[in-house]
Amino acid sequence: MTINLLDEHLINKIAAGEVIERPASVVKELVDNALDAGASRIEISFTQGGIEIIEVEDNGQGIDEKDLPQAFMRHATSKITAENDLYNITTMGFRGEALPSIASVSRVDIFTCRPDQTGVYACYEGGLLQSLEPASCPPGTRVRVGNLFYNTPARRKFLKSPVSEGNHIHELVSRYALAWPEVSFTLRSNRKTYFKTPGNGSIRDAAVAVYGAEFVKTLLDISYQGELFALQGMISPPETTRQNRRGQLFFVNKRPIRSSLLYRAIDVAYQGLLLSREYPIVILNISVPGNLVDVNVHPQKWEVRFADEKQVFSLIRQVIVDHLSRHDRSALAGIHQVSYPPPLSRPSYNQVDYETGELLLNETNGASLDYREPLPTFSVDNRPGFSSEARVLGQLMKSYILVEIEEGLWIIDQHAAHERILFNRLKQENQQAITGHDLLFPVSLEISTRQVELLEREKERMEQIGFSYDRAGLSSVIIRRAPSQIKGQEPQVLMDLIELLDNGNYKDFREEAMISMACHKAIKAGDFMSASEMQILINDLLVQEQYQHCPHGRPTLMKIGHHDLEKVFKRA
Repeated sequence: MTINLLDEHLINKIAAGEVIERPASVVKELVDNALDAGASRIEISFTQGGIEIIEVEDNGQGIDEKDLPQAFMRHATSKITAENDLYNITTMGFRGEALPSIASVSRVDIFTCRPDQTGVYACYEGGLLQSLEPASCPPGTRVRVGNLFYNTPARRKFLKSPVSEGNHIHELVSRYALAWPEVSFTLRSNRKTYFKTPGNGSIRDAAVAVYGAEFVKTLLDISYQGELFALQGMISPPETTRQNRRGQLFFVNKRPIRSSLLYRAIDVAYQGLLLSREYPIVILNISVPGNLVDVNVHPQKWEVRFADEKQVFSLIRQVIVDHLSRHDRSALAGIHQVSYPPPLSRPSYNQVDYETGELLLNETNGASLDYREPLPTFSVDNRPGFSSEARVLGQLMKSYILVEIEEGLWIIDQHAAHERILFNRLKQENQQAITGHDLLFPVSLEISTRQVELLEREKERMEQIGFSYDRAGLSSVIIRRAPSQIKGQEPQVLMDLIELLDNGNYKDFREEAMISMACHKAIKAGDFMSASEMQILINDLLVQEQYQHCPHGRPTLMKIGHHDLEKVFKRA
């Protein structure tokens, strides 16, 4: 395609802005160009977080020798020619700002070759052409950016550490790798390969390459094809959550974006299935006709505007709700099992003969018991002011325990209650310097190379909370020791702790880690509990410090007094 200089009227219509903020911005613009050039293979490498060197190589169609100088002029592009093109953009780039903006704040060496031509090399420094000559190179383009912001020291001063800037590049390329699973992406830093996606078109395979097999193990495939819109990707069941939205990746026509509209649609779709501070994993590509979405609203092209936001919101919410409703919770590996003693042989009083008014029994666990036998009472005199006897009435919605006491009724959140118990036990073990137990069978965990490196850096901190592990390969670790309270949940807990370490969003890592461990191991909403299990849970709860709240601060129980009940039913 010929590169042309846009006219002044069209330039003024473009949402222009400074596109180069940090090394990741350079990578983004170069990857966009590679994708627009039809590349099926893109290799990104960098050193010192991209501050020193960034190199992006692709096997796309390359740039014609006569067009190369023009490509480094502002607002010169092959992707749009008229104002109407702005309302139906089908390419990743379109403003003609990337190469000149990069060249103005760095040294750029570019090798490019069209399939049917001789290659060409050009060098720019501070935006000025230093060299332009024939070169021997394979078809495609290789751009090397060095000494970023060398001529703007004020901007360079505000860059983060090389590790932090490298993390931004890793996150960015990860998003592109999932948005374009048919393209093989390779990411390297300091001669180390972080990932290489197969480029076979499978989002799941791309996610395994980027995040590791553990990340996608429980994710559900999701797809929808409508008259105007199509959805493709993966979502997590309610049992698999994260502590923030970093696991929610959205793409519109393969363009990575951030959208408060889509975040809200996800929240509504999962409403009632998750606790507070829990977020599902969502990787979703939305295909929309180009004339129904505006990508020219943000300088870095991270935001889009839909022509009909209400329709998009409703579609995403409904498709996810439909897929979740077909999800068989029991089919998942890693389902949370109640860790209390085996249930008593007790009936389930959940049917009524409406002619006689008699309670009918469900034969639960092969049990049989005369319905006229009263439910057993048990002592709850562990706290001053409490009734000495209580009676478990049953489970409500497999989430709440109903308890009758002399003063009235207790409603106990089984997850919050168990979470408090486990947290206190973990805290006690930690205070007693009990650092976990050796696993009889060590657990192998397939994660990303970057996560393995993070665990290696934080090994001492992790050992302080009871974890011991060894690196088993480029992207795997073997867990050899773990806290006893999370038995059976070691991989899931370690994944959460990796995320916690990666975010750095904590005041006290040890306490946040124990909260995460307790939350993972605790009984979940939807888990069946027998009468004996409920009794044990209640008694365990009442002897805990701060028993009225879980470690997150949510209430564990609600009390409805006898007087309150009579008042509601107008008996008082």
